[in-house]
This record gives sequence, structure tokens and C-alpha cells, in this order.
Amino acid sequence: MGLNAPLSYKHHSLARFYVHNRHPCALAPLILLWASPVMRLDRLALAIVWSIYLFLGQRLDNHDYIYMKEQYDQKWAAVTYQQKAAVRHITTRSMVKSD
Repeated sequence: MGLNAPLSYKHHSLARFYVHNRHPCALAPLILLWASPVMRLDRLALAIVWSIYLFLGQRLDNHDYIYMKEQYDQKWAAVTYQQKAAVRHITTRSMVKSD
């Protein structure tokens, strides 16, 4: 069809991060596997193998950490800005009603 790989359309830092990072949904089965108070041998083996796969397969380096920190800082700034705007909106509405 002549289409490029989906990651080729992403920013190079995001594409690099996706290559090195496991999908977050892989953690949900891991939590469910280890949350059981009693395990049979086959479930224990599956939990151990899955844990090793996730922890050793994660090859994040300094560039990935920098990318994650930048994304976190941007999201935090956006959330705090929205919260401040909401507080300003509520206080101005209450001032208008009280007058």
C-alpha cells in the first residue's frame, strides 16, 4: 500500500520511548497474578516469568527518562493551570452572585 510505519509519523523522542517501553496494560495482568493469596505452581511460574519479562525487557535510558520528565512537566503545568482557572471562575461567579 505504500504506507510508512505508524511510528515514523511520531516525534523521534516519542518513537524512541515506545521502542524501549513496555505497554502499561502489561502491568495489569502482573498485578492480578501476584494479588492472589494462594497460588498453584503453574500460576507461580507464570507470575515469575511475566515479572522477569517486564522488568528485564524494560530498557529505558537517560534519553527516555528526560522525555518522560518533559511530558510529566507539561501535563502538570496544564493541570495546575486548569485548576487555577477553575478556581478563578468559581470565585468570580460567587462574587457576582453576592453583589
